[in-house]
Amino acid sequence: MTNNYAVIGSGLASIAACKALIKRGMKPIVFDLGIELDNEKKNIVTKLSKLNPINWKVSDRKLISNNFTIKSKGIPRKLAFGSDFYYGNKGNFSKNFDQVDINPPPFSFAKGGFSEGWGAAILPPDSCDIKDWPISKKNLEKYYSKVLDGIHYSAVDDNLSKNFSLIKVPDGALKLTLGNKDLLRDLQKNSHKKKDSFLYGQARLLVNAKKGHSNACRYCGICMSGCVYGSIYKASDDLNFFIRENKIKYKPKCEVISFREIGASVKIKYLEEGSIKYATFKKIFIAAGAYNSTKIVLNSKNKSNIKVKLKTTFSLIIPMIRLKRMPLDWPKINTMPGIFLEFKNRLLSNHWIHTQISTPNEIVLEKLNYSGFIGNIFSLFIKRFFLEHLVIAHCNIHSDHAPHYDITLKHDNLGKTTFKAKKIIKPNSKNIVDINLKKFKTIAHKMGCLILKPLVKNSNNFDSYHLGGSLPMKSKPKSETDTDVYGRPNGFKNIHVIDSSIFPSLPATTIGLVTMANAYRIASEIDL
Repeated sequence: MTNNYAVIGSGLASIAACKALIKRGMKPIVFDLGIELDNEKKNIVTKLSKLNPINWKVSDRKLISNNFTIKSKGIPRKLAFGSDFYYGNKGNFSKNFDQVDINPPPFSFAKGGFSEGWGAAILPPDSCDIKDWPISKKNLEKYYSKVLDGIHYSAVDDNLSKNFSLIKVPDGALKLTLGNKDLLRDLQKNSHKKKDSFLYGQARLLVNAKKGHSNACRYCGICMSGCVYGSIYKASDDLNFFIRENKIKYKPKCEVISFREIGASVKIKYLEEGSIKYATFKKIFIAAGAYNSTKIVLNSKNKSNIKVKLKTTFSLIIPMIRLKRMPLDWPKINTMPGIFLEFKNRLLSNHWIHTQISTPNEIVLEKLNYSGFIGNIFSLFIKRFFLEHLVIAHCNIHSDHAPHYDITLKHDNLGKTTFKAKKIIKPNSKNIVDINLKKFKTIAHKMGCLILKPLVKNSNNFDSYHLGGSLPMKSKPKSETDTDVYGRPNGFKNIHVIDSSIFPSLPATTIGLVTMANAYRIASEIDL
């Protein structure tokens, strides 16, 4: 084995590249800041993982499912065991730049990146959503099963398979809530295959639903807050395995600042616990997340006034009321999204709009301050009645129709570096919202639902965590920020950017799987 190869970051793209490199006989070094959950919560998670949910203390359950962002006026953020450690913030923002934007795009310095708190939803893009990519759907498909080797996959071969085939044989499927089962039955009963331009089915998730397995889902009712049993896949699961098995060398508390190509080698500059250090490798793979990877590449270009567009997808949060009552079976349920619904709006484009549909989860229950047992009887009755009719749809729209960030890097004569990001809203965003609500309204009716239009939110006012496109792959790179089909920035030979920053556009379908597959493709196809 050789460790002449470095991987920057520890999220989904990093792990996929590590898998490919290990398979090729390499032992990569992983540079990572590696922020983790605090020890107090870690100890509680460990304790609860050894118990059945029925034996949990109420105080422990509350501590790991508490969500302080619920008190804010905006959309609550998804936390991990009551912690926001995996979100970048002012406390852990890069110290390598003298000035930074106050409200940067979402980023993570966590061990495992954003996968520490992701929803584990996977649906690969259709051809119509990556037409501007220099690689095809077929190029990517052969890598899906490779990156998911050894990872549990909850899915059903259903109506979705018409355009989105199963990636591999599922090893089980999560039990749906009674409400989600009802919604699927209504969709099946009221849809007309020849007329309808939408697909639907059970959500496809990287979750262990295998009966009898040691870390299978226990239906504890706080899945959106993290899983103490390890049922929901995270990149850190594989990372920790690679460390234990001595398949990689892990260097935490390290932040890579820049790189420089010297002949056939790459020299990286990084900060390790306050000290500037250097290391040289044959090749490096940059997988620090779209925003952080863009910073590293732009800083390494050492040119002032470089401006790039960091793309996002556009999200709509659509609360609905279902006329028919749905029994509230919480807490003995899995609270992750239960249904995927894919539709196209020809008034907008030929891109799929990806929708995840949920019955009330613990975040919604906490927002309404509903425990089911404690409080004024009349108030509990009203809240329960509302919850038994509430459905939440989260629509995700292709980056062609979404806001983006303009990112600018400047070096001045004194050696100071300024890195700024400004969110740019599309002028026609209100029209995009309106025509999609109009289209979705007809589908909602087939589920017996009415949209609560005054409560609809869109990502003009909150962050989308699907980011990329700042260093787009091109068949023939031309601009300073173009990369080739192997993620090499224009002018470099041994640097490979492998995360979503190199996607020419962002499909609405979840980008986790395609990020992993593309990273694996690059790390397995290039000459070492």
